[in-house]
Amino acid sequence: MGLVIKAYIKKILFTFFILIASAILGSSLLSLVYCLPTDKITQHVASGVQTFLTEGATFEYASGYKSAILDNVTDAIMLGEAVFPSTNTPVSASMSAPRYIYSDSSSPELSLMAYINDNTTSERFIMTYPRYWHGYLIFIKPFFMFFDFSDSRIFHLGMQTILSVILICLFYRKGFRHYIMPLTLLLVLWNPASVGMCMQYYACYYLSFFAMIVILWKADSLLKNSFYFNILFLIIGICTSYFDFLTYPMATLGLPLCIWLLLVPYNKKNLLHLITNAIFWAIGYLGMWAEKWMISSIILKENVFQDALANVAFRTSTTVDADQINRIGTLCYIFRTLIKWPYVIFFGIPFVIILIMGLRKILRTNTCSISKQKYAKLLLFMLIALIPCAWFFVTANHAYVHPRLVYRNWGVSLFALFSGIIYFFNDFKQQN
Repeated sequence: MGLVIKAYIKKILFTFFILIASAILGSSLLSLVYCLPTDKITQHVASGVQTFLTEGATFEYASGYKSAILDNVTDAIMLGEAVFPSTNTPVSASMSAPRYIYSDSSSPELSLMAYINDNTTSERFIMTYPRYWHGYLIFIKPFFMFFDFSDSRIFHLGMQTILSVILICLFYRKGFRHYIMPLTLLLVLWNPASVGMCMQYYACYYLSFFAMIVILWKADSLLKNSFYFNILFLIIGICTSYFDFLTYPMATLGLPLCIWLLLVPYNKKNLLHLITNAIFWAIGYLGMWAEKWMISSIILKENVFQDALANVAFRTSTTVDADQINRIGTLCYIFRTLIKWPYVIFFGIPFVIILIMGLRKILRTNTCSISKQKYAKLLLFMLIALIPCAWFFVTANHAYVHPRLVYRNWGVSLFALFSGIIYFFNDFKQQN
């Protein structure tokens, strides 16, 4: 008993060590990039920022489709932070993420344009955003020292395509070729054309795909000890909190959980392990948020906790512009973004085909013995598919106001549903 308790204490201490080390590393990296000169960054941002004026705040290249919206407002905020002039206090700047706003500019992209054009006729103010980590700046600032906005879009389209190909190859290599179809449908739902063009959408795409690649690549090592997966999910949660601007974070939890479930052999403790992995992800995600608020409060000498918790209360409320919304209604509202004929065709036809082929396989066997393992794992896949529902239910205000950002969480439900059904109907044994 004593050895078991010691082992648990070691795991707890190691978990806290990773959390604390991540906050220190994340803060240090942000402080370092805030030491970079911004002349070149501003020059390269300026060469492509005209795109914002051409496209508008939320450019919608296919009317009525949330997947076809480019969130230029948030991209302008991110670039505004990137071009903010270097200061003598990079540590404070890294915690507050300052950017300029102009009194006669009604939106972030217009304020960014005003700063780029050195507008001296309008009064300007410094706006800060201390409750987020803004970890994306450790990549954006160095990138824009050498490349411009157009380069960024093409670069990330290429990178995301390469990651998709690598993941498909790993699926095939691990004997998961049947699950390439759910992955393809996931990409259809997410719309790579938008994800690759909008910086706001990068983080969760990269994190979820990198996580799936790591799990498949290092499966043999990770399967040796369930705690290895716990730590991996902890790190994924930490990175999501650090890099994501609150878009579709459930993708970084649900998609890796699906890959984990495909890899692990059936065990009565599968449900417990799934919940444990999710808890470690949540510890990393929420713990990293809390560390940011604490560090910012100390360095900036202001109560960031109060501001952050007020925003958490607001974003999880059922109030939108003084009107009351319904949590279940919000879930249905976000689901309606998928009720479009192309989605019905792309997702409905494969679903019906899989069901028909699966039922035929069952009926063609003389005796169909469906193991408890298949039922158990199918239920776990369905549990993962419900994760976005829980997220929308809790974050009702945020989901209702920002469907273009959050709808991609449905990718978890889509991938889990198709993967579960394919797993259930695969490899039935015929008995004579």
